[in-house]
Amino acid sequence: MSRLEPPEWVQALANLLTGLDSFFRKHVRCLPRKAPQEPPVQDEAVDDPVFPSHLRSENETREERRRLRKHQKQHSQRIDQMLKKDRKQIESEIKVLLLGPGESGKSTVLKQMRIIHNVNFTDEELQEIKEMIFQNVCVSMFTLCMERERRGISFQLKDSPFHWQSFRERFELSTRDDQRVSFIDFIKHALDIQELWRDQALRDTYDIRYNFKLSDSCSYFFSEIARIKQASYVPSQQDILFARRATIGIKEMLVDIPCSMGRGTVPFRFIDVGGQRSGRHLWRTVFHGVHAVLFLAPCSEFDQVLAENSSVNRLEESLRTFAWIINEQAFQSSCVILFLNKLDLLIEKTGS
Repeated sequence: MSRLEPPEWVQALANLLTGLDSFFRKHVRCLPRKAPQEPPVQDEAVDDPVFPSHLRSENETREERRRLRKHQKQHSQRIDQMLKKDRKQIESEIKVLLLGPGESGKSTVLKQMRIIHNVNFTDEELQEIKEMIFQNVCVSMFTLCMERERRGISFQLKDSPFHWQSFRERFELSTRDDQRVSFIDFIKHALDIQELWRDQALRDTYDIRYNFKLSDSCSYFFSEIARIKQASYVPSQQDILFARRATIGIKEMLVDIPCSMGRGTVPFRFIDVGGQRSGRHLWRTVFHGVHAVLFLAPCSEFDQVLAENSSVNRLEESLRTFAWIINEQAFQSSCVILFLNKLDLLIEKTGS
């Protein structure tokens, strides 16, 4: 499968961020800032609200009270400074909302941002991604084999029926589509998947994949089984980008992006919200204070239908959703960016 090489998508995202930086320089630096107000000076004759007289020691001297009051004031000032710093940080952030239909590539863009700007993945995240990849591989092969069977495409290799039966029994007993696949379970399936992918019947079924729901990256992972099944396996950057799971709820990432002309960095808060129809009720909860909306529309899905509704064309769904976004009152003063995604798959489909 043809894919964009890293330098190309790095440049594409760099161009995208240049537009966001221009928006920031034009609008955000002009936002009004309130001058800090000094706290009123407390009259010593007035009782201290933090440590009132009835709680003081009878032997406490005036000097001790003065030192205590000074300590309290310094402590209060430190708290005020921390709150002021947090408030300033929030006010300076550029809030970018990633929207689009399901499987439009929002989470992949977020992962690209992390990789480009060196926001490392934790060990826990890498473990989760590993199990996600194992699940992607198993579900994709199961889907491919079931579709081959449904279409009456015969196996070409004599051992394929055995591998299919072995994989099917183990997979149906141990795994469901919405569950992660552990390394122990994946090892049980790996040999069967490797051998099945060698069969031309599965390759022929894969060639008509746009007629049914199948992960875009499954052929990549099928070809990498020998590496993925190793006990020492750690997902590569390419693996991380190709790992796929529907976003549930809201995910955020804060990253400092360099300004042009070497003027420091700007904190961008990217917010990814699930694009499936069942998850769009969460969209309005993150509309407040958005500086820019990055709407992802997969231009390769002109001949595909929604996973949640097979009567709706995916490209038409993208158009309807984008029209709703640009007419949404909450975004009338926001920058809206249309990002046509999956151009490589469009070129592969059309052969041009």
